[in-house]
Amino acid sequence: MKRRTFLARTLSVALVGASIAALPGCGFHLRGTGATQNLGIERLALAATPSALSDSVSRALRDAGIELSDAAPLRLNLGEERIQEIDLSGGNSGTHEIELQLEAPFSVQRTADNAYLLDQQQVQVATTFRANDDELLTRDDDREQALEALRRDAAQRLIDRLSNLDAAR
Repeated sequence: MKRRTFLARTLSVALVGASIAALPGCGFHLRGTGATQNLGIERLALAATPSALSDSVSRALRDAGIELSDAAPLRLNLGEERIQEIDLSGGNSGTHEIELQLEAPFSVQRTADNAYLLDQQQVQVATTFRANDDELLTRDDDREQALEALRRDAAQRLIDRLSNLDAAR
């Protein structure tokens, strides 16, 4: 019986090791790691009011290898973010499941003639988190962490749309 257990464990460890070793070969990588994606856009102007979302978008653009410059041929117009909080739980007390939705308008223009390459669109992302009525400080921390994650996801979706724009140009 001990030998059978040893063989089963050894086989399962070998399979897990082989699958982990095969992941990079298939092109899998975690978001935010590895080589930056080539969008074909070298410079971009960002027109946005200073906010946490515009900071996340700026950071994501720089991480994607895009230089932010007012003299760039394209301008990303980013509007104000709107946050909606929806309580998904039916009860009045205890633990609540809360959905946070972030929505922000954006458009892309050529700076030379102000022609819209992408007319005003919305980027929308959502997430949920659990909050306990008895732990108000933890609830605020969890909400802020969820908002930060939403802003990073929104920035990544904007970059994805910019990469589609480049392919269509």
